[in-house]
Amino acid sequence: MVRTLRVAVVPSHPFHIGPAEDSRMVNQIYHLVDLGVELHFISPFRDMPLPKHDLFHFYSLSSHPFVYESIYRLTRRSFYNPLVAPLLLSSHRYLELSASSFSKKLEKALKTLDVDVILAIQHVAAAACAKIKDKLGIPVVLDICGIWAETMIDSGTLKRDSVPARCVREFELD
Repeated sequence: MVRTLRVAVVPSHPFHIGPAEDSRMVNQIYHLVDLGVELHFISPFRDMPLPKHDLFHFYSLSSHPFVYESIYRLTRRSFYNPLVAPLLLSSHRYLELSASSFSKKLEKALKTLDVDVILAIQHVAAAACAKIKDKLGIPVVLDICGIWAETMIDSGTLKRDSVPARCVREFELD
């Protein structure tokens, strides 16, 4: 008997953040399910508005996903505010705390599932998965669209040679 491939999909962001992110994620999910892959979507956010399917399972890491999503949106706005972002990103501390908190909740959820691989979508999810992959013995595939530091520099949020830009680059490379 052939075993179904089981994939944990772990996003860094909630649904409805941007059309590009949403369509990319939805297309990945539909395509993998159509191929017979069993998907375990693990998120601290609300359930995605997708049709129900026997191979698609949603798990929330938060007992209050709406609150978590609201905090995420506020943080995202802060990261793209030229006055606030340099303060938040002047060290790795905020990003590391976010990734560490996410990884602890994620590790607990993944211990109950029998998955073959983790698909981490975007930077913080990638960092969280990297922290636990060896402990759990599960390989991680990263889906990172765009270099975060460069996006923030191009938008005018951070200056190219600033400490915050360097911190974001270092976080991406870790």
